[in-house]
Amino acid sequence: MLGRTKLDDRFLYITDGGHFDNLGVVELLRRGCTTIYCLDAGGDPAGMYAALGEAIALARSDLQVDVDIDPSPIDPPEKGAPPGADHVVGRIRYRATPTGRGEVTADADDSSPYVGRIVYCRAAVTSDAPYDVRAFQERDPRFPHHSTLDQLFDDEKFESYRALGAHTAERAV
Repeated sequence: MLGRTKLDDRFLYITDGGHFDNLGVVELLRRGCTTIYCLDAGGDPAGMYAALGEAIALARSDLQVDVDIDPSPIDPPEKGAPPGADHVVGRIRYRATPTGRGEVTADADDSSPYVGRIVYCRAAVTSDAPYDVRAFQERDPRFPHHSTLDQLFDDEKFESYRALGAHTAERAV
């Protein structure tokens, strides 16, 4: 909150993306983080992961970091059916060591300090989401993918997004 975070601190707190990539993932990868939780609350429709794709491409081209992740389990299986997942886990591989010496091979095991994981969470109303969240989605089919330009939330919409985010984060952790 006070901006006193140091680059070598054990934990970093990132409040928002939009600086280089919309998720804030690239800056965490630039710092060599090996465990990343990414909560994507963008307004992309279900089944679209543009911000994630952009972050993966930037990481590969700018940082030589490979991110292997498949968000498709979050897709709704058919129109109107709830998705089976609200998060997926991927693998991060830093191709070069921080000193620039040596390559981390594709088959490096997960105990390598240059291999990590990313947990990608997406606003998705699964069948085990709280009842009030599912009920709100029945009344508002755009939920949970309202445009981020819509900043005027009433109490029910705000609470639905808050409760869905808390549910998703709890499951991901």
